[in-house]
Amino acid sequence: MNAVTTFVIPSVGRPTLENTIRSLVNQCNERWKALVVLDGTSCSVTCGDPRVRIVRIEKQGTENYAGEVRNAGMAMCDTEWVSFVDDDDVVSPHYVERLVGEINLKKTLDAVVFRMACNGGKHVLPENGVHDFVPGNVGISFSFRRELFLRGIAFEPGGGEDFRLLQKIRSQGYRMVLSPAVTYYVQTQERPEGLSDIQFNRAYINGFLPRVRLLAGFCRMTGDSVINLASWVGGAMRGVTSRMHGIG
Repeated sequence: MNAVTTFVIPSVGRPTLENTIRSLVNQCNERWKALVVLDGTSCSVTCGDPRVRIVRIEKQGTENYAGEVRNAGMAMCDTEWVSFVDDDDVVSPHYVERLVGEINLKKTLDAVVFRMACNGGKHVLPENGVHDFVPGNVGISFSFRRELFLRGIAFEPGGGEDFRLLQKIRSQGYRMVLSPAVTYYVQTQERPEGLSDIQFNRAYINGFLPRVRLLAGFCRMTGDSVINLASWVGGAMRGVTSRMHGIG
Protein backbone atom coordinates (compact mmCIF):
# COMPACT_ATOMS: atom_id res chain seq x y z
CA MET A 1 0.00 0.00 0.00
CA ASN A 2 1.10 3.58 -0.60
CA ALA A 3 2.79 5.45 2.23
CA VAL A 4 0.57 7.86 4.11
CA THR A 5 3.31 10.06 5.55
CA THR A 6 7.00 10.83 5.30
CA PHE A 7 8.97 11.40 8.50
CA VAL A 8 11.38 14.27 7.94
CA ILE A 9 14.43 13.79 10.17
CA PRO A 10 16.86 16.74 10.31
CA SER A 11 20.24 15.39 11.36
CA VAL A 12 23.70 16.55 12.30
CA GLY A 13 24.98 12.97 12.20
CA ARG A 14 24.30 11.98 15.80
CA PRO A 15 24.82 8.25 16.52
CA THR A 16 21.34 8.27 18.12
CA LEU A 17 19.93 8.50 14.58
CA GLU A 18 20.13 4.70 14.51
CA ASN A 19 17.60 4.53 17.37
CA THR A 20 15.35 7.03 15.60
CA ILE A 21 15.29 4.96 12.42
CA ARG A 22 14.73 1.75 14.35
CA SER A 23 11.63 3.27 15.97
CA LEU A 24 10.22 3.82 12.47
CA VAL A 25 11.10 0.36 11.21
CA ASN A 26 9.21 -1.00 14.23
CA GLN A 27 5.95 0.75 13.27
CA CYS A 28 2.81 -1.41 13.50
CA ASN A 29 1.49 0.28 10.37
CA GLU A 30 4.00 0.04 7.52
CA ARG A 31 2.56 2.90 5.44
CA TRP A 32 5.39 5.36 5.99
CA LYS A 33 8.59 6.69 4.48
CA ALA A 34 11.49 8.51 6.10
CA LEU A 35 13.77 11.22 4.76
CA VAL A 36 16.94 11.84 6.76
CA VAL A 37 18.27 15.29 5.87
CA LEU A 38 21.95 15.58 6.81
CA ASP A 39 22.57 19.25 7.52
CA GLY A 40 25.97 19.86 5.94
CA THR A 41 27.48 16.79 7.54
CA SER A 42 28.11 13.12 6.94
CA CYS A 43 26.84 10.13 8.87
CA SER A 44 27.97 6.56 9.43
CA VAL A 45 24.43 5.30 10.08
CA THR A 46 22.96 3.24 7.25
CA CYS A 47 19.63 1.50 6.75
CA GLY A 48 18.70 -1.29 4.38
CA ASP A 49 15.00 -0.47 4.50
CA PRO A 50 14.02 1.00 1.10
CA ARG A 51 11.53 3.32 2.81
CA VAL A 52 14.41 5.24 4.41
CA ARG A 53 16.23 7.75 2.23
CA ILE A 54 19.30 9.69 3.39
CA VAL A 55 20.25 12.94 1.64
CA ARG A 56 22.86 15.61 2.36
CA ILE A 57 22.28 19.34 1.89
CA GLU A 58 24.42 22.41 2.39
CA LYS A 59 24.46 23.60 6.00
CA GLN A 60 21.21 25.41 6.81
CA GLY A 61 20.26 24.75 10.45
CA THR A 62 21.49 27.26 13.04
CA GLU A 63 21.94 27.03 16.82
CA ASN A 64 19.70 24.06 17.48
CA TYR A 65 16.95 25.34 15.18
CA ALA A 66 16.12 22.77 12.52
CA GLY A 67 13.29 24.64 10.75
CA GLU A 68 15.14 25.32 7.50
CA VAL A 69 16.31 21.72 7.33
CA ARG A 70 12.76 20.48 7.80
CA ASN A 71 11.57 22.85 5.08
CA ALA A 72 14.19 21.45 2.70
CA GLY A 73 13.03 17.94 3.55
CA MET A 74 9.34 18.72 2.98
CA ALA A 75 10.20 20.04 -0.48
CA MET A 76 11.56 16.57 -1.34
CA CYS A 77 8.58 14.58 -0.03
CA ASP A 78 5.84 13.08 -2.21
CA THR A 79 3.40 11.70 0.37
CA GLU A 80 0.10 13.36 1.27
CA TRP A 81 1.21 13.91 4.86
CA VAL A 82 4.51 14.87 6.52
CA SER A 83 5.60 14.02 10.06
CA PHE A 84 8.67 14.91 12.06
CA VAL A 85 11.14 13.35 14.46
CA ASP A 86 14.57 14.60 15.53
CA ASP A 87 17.67 12.45 15.22
CA ASP A 88 18.02 12.16 18.99
CA ASP A 89 14.38 11.19 19.67
CA VAL A 90 12.12 8.20 18.91
CA VAL A 91 8.47 7.61 18.13
CA SER A 92 5.98 5.07 19.44
CA PRO A 93 5.39 1.91 17.35
CA HIS A 94 1.79 3.14 17.06
CA TYR A 95 2.53 6.61 15.63
CA VAL A 96 1.46 5.86 12.05
CA GLU A 97 -1.41 3.70 13.27
CA ARG A 98 -2.70 6.60 15.40
CA LEU A 99 -2.24 9.07 12.56
CA VAL A 100 -4.18 6.91 10.09
CA GLY A 101 -6.90 6.47 12.71
CA GLU A 102 -7.30 10.25 13.11
CA ILE A 103 -7.32 10.79 9.34
CA ASN A 104 -9.97 8.10 8.81
CA LEU A 105 -12.08 9.52 11.63
CA LYS A 106 -12.06 13.04 10.21
CA LYS A 107 -11.62 13.01 6.43
CA THR A 108 -11.21 16.81 6.22
CA LEU A 109 -8.43 16.93 8.83
CA ASP A 110 -5.33 18.97 7.98
CA ALA A 111 -3.08 18.50 11.03
CA VAL A 112 -2.71 16.13 13.97
CA VAL A 113 -0.82 17.14 17.13
CA PHE A 114 0.33 14.28 19.35
CA ARG A 115 1.72 14.48 22.86
CA MET A 116 5.41 14.02 23.63
CA ALA A 117 6.94 12.32 26.65
CA CYS A 118 10.05 13.75 28.30
CA ASN A 119 12.37 12.60 31.09
CA GLY A 120 11.73 8.93 30.56
CA GLY A 121 7.99 9.42 30.31
CA LYS A 122 7.66 11.27 33.63
CA HIS A 123 6.31 14.39 31.94
CA VAL A 124 4.02 14.80 28.94
CA LEU A 125 3.58 17.88 26.74
CA PRO A 126 0.92 19.11 26.25
CA GLU A 127 0.05 17.83 29.72
CA ASN A 128 -2.63 15.16 30.07
CA GLY A 129 -6.01 16.80 30.38
CA VAL A 130 -4.88 19.94 28.51
CA HIS A 131 -6.91 20.44 25.34
CA ASP A 132 -4.97 23.28 23.72
CA PHE A 133 -1.37 24.12 22.95
CA VAL A 134 0.51 27.27 23.92
CA PRO A 135 4.16 28.35 23.73
CA GLY A 136 6.30 26.06 25.83
CA ASN A 137 3.93 23.09 26.03
CA VAL A 138 4.11 21.69 22.49
CA GLY A 139 7.00 20.33 20.45
CA ILE A 140 7.64 18.72 17.08
CA SER A 141 5.25 15.80 17.73
CA PHE A 142 2.81 16.58 14.91
CA SER A 143 1.88 15.77 11.31
CA PHE A 144 0.13 17.80 8.65
CA ARG A 145 -0.90 17.63 5.01
CA ARG A 146 2.04 18.49 2.74
CA GLU A 147 -0.37 20.61 0.67
CA LEU A 148 -0.20 23.21 3.46
CA PHE A 149 3.56 23.50 2.93
CA LEU A 150 2.98 23.99 -0.80
CA ARG A 151 0.58 26.80 0.14
CA GLY A 152 3.31 28.60 2.05
CA ILE A 153 3.12 27.23 5.60
CA ALA A 154 6.72 26.52 6.60
CA PHE A 155 8.99 26.67 9.63
CA GLU A 156 10.53 29.99 10.60
CA PRO A 157 13.73 29.08 12.48
CA GLY A 158 14.02 30.39 16.02
CA GLY A 159 12.75 29.82 19.52
CA GLY A 160 9.29 28.29 19.54
CA GLU A 161 9.42 27.44 15.82
CA ASP A 162 7.23 24.36 16.30
CA PHE A 163 4.50 26.32 18.09
CA ARG A 164 4.63 29.12 15.52
CA LEU A 165 4.07 26.72 12.62
CA LEU A 166 1.09 25.17 14.40
CA GLN A 167 -0.23 28.64 15.15
CA LYS A 168 -0.06 29.47 11.42
CA ILE A 169 -2.10 26.38 10.62
CA ARG A 170 -4.67 27.25 13.26
CA SER A 171 -4.90 30.96 12.43
CA GLN A 172 -5.51 30.24 8.74
CA GLY A 173 -8.54 28.14 9.57
CA TYR A 174 -7.21 24.68 8.78
CA ARG A 175 -8.72 21.77 10.67
CA MET A 176 -6.52 20.27 13.36
CA VAL A 177 -6.87 17.96 16.34
CA LEU A 178 -4.87 17.52 19.55
CA SER A 179 -4.75 13.78 20.14
CA PRO A 180 -4.61 12.33 23.67
CA ALA A 181 -2.07 9.77 22.42
CA VAL A 182 1.60 9.99 23.41
CA THR A 183 3.53 8.99 20.29
CA TYR A 184 6.83 10.87 20.62
CA TYR A 185 9.62 10.29 23.14
CA VAL A 186 12.43 12.73 23.83
CA GLN A 187 15.52 10.69 24.59
CA THR A 188 16.93 11.39 28.05
CA GLN A 189 19.35 14.31 28.29
CA GLU A 190 21.26 15.64 31.29
CA ARG A 191 19.32 18.33 33.13
CA PRO A 192 21.49 21.25 34.35
CA GLU A 193 21.45 21.80 38.10
CA GLY A 194 19.04 24.53 39.11
CA LEU A 195 16.30 23.70 36.62
CA SER A 196 13.10 21.85 37.38
CA ASP A 197 12.05 19.09 34.99
CA ILE A 198 9.34 21.33 33.53
CA GLN A 199 11.77 24.23 32.97
CA PHE A 200 14.22 21.87 31.29
CA ASN A 201 11.55 20.40 29.02
CA ARG A 202 10.37 23.82 27.92
CA ALA A 203 13.92 25.03 27.31
CA TYR A 204 14.51 21.93 25.18
CA ILE A 205 11.45 22.24 22.94
CA ASN A 206 12.00 25.97 22.42
CA GLY A 207 15.62 25.59 21.32
CA PHE A 208 17.13 27.28 24.37
CA LEU A 209 19.05 24.24 25.60
CA PRO A 210 22.49 25.14 24.17
CA ARG A 211 22.32 28.54 25.87
CA VAL A 212 21.00 27.00 29.09
CA ARG A 213 23.96 24.62 29.20
CA LEU A 214 26.38 27.50 28.50
CA LEU A 215 24.88 29.56 31.32
CA ALA A 216 24.99 26.55 33.64
CA GLY A 217 28.70 26.19 32.94
CA PHE A 218 29.24 29.88 33.59
CA CYS A 219 27.43 29.58 36.94
CA ARG A 220 29.70 26.71 37.94
CA MET A 221 32.87 28.60 36.98
CA THR A 222 31.92 31.83 38.74
CA GLY A 223 30.10 30.35 41.71
CA ASP A 224 27.02 32.33 40.71
CA SER A 225 23.73 31.11 42.12
CA VAL A 226 21.94 28.48 40.05
CA ILE A 227 18.82 30.47 40.84
CA ASN A 228 19.97 32.83 38.08
CA LEU A 229 19.82 29.92 35.65
CA ALA A 230 16.20 29.16 36.50
CA SER A 231 15.41 32.88 36.36
CA TRP A 232 16.94 33.16 32.88
CA VAL A 233 14.87 30.26 31.56
CA GLY A 234 11.72 31.74 33.09
CA GLY A 235 12.46 35.13 31.54
CA ALA A 236 13.23 33.61 28.15
CA MET A 237 9.96 31.69 28.18
CA ARG A 238 8.01 34.81 29.12
CA GLY A 239 9.67 36.56 26.18
CA VAL A 240 8.67 33.79 23.78
CA THR A 241 5.11 33.85 25.09
CA SER A 242 4.93 37.61 24.66
CA ARG A 243 6.23 37.47 21.08
CA MET A 244 3.85 34.65 20.17
CA HIS A 245 0.87 36.72 21.30
CA GLY A 246 2.15 40.07 20.02
CA ILE A 247 2.72 41.56 23.48
CA GLY A 248 5.56 44.03 23.34
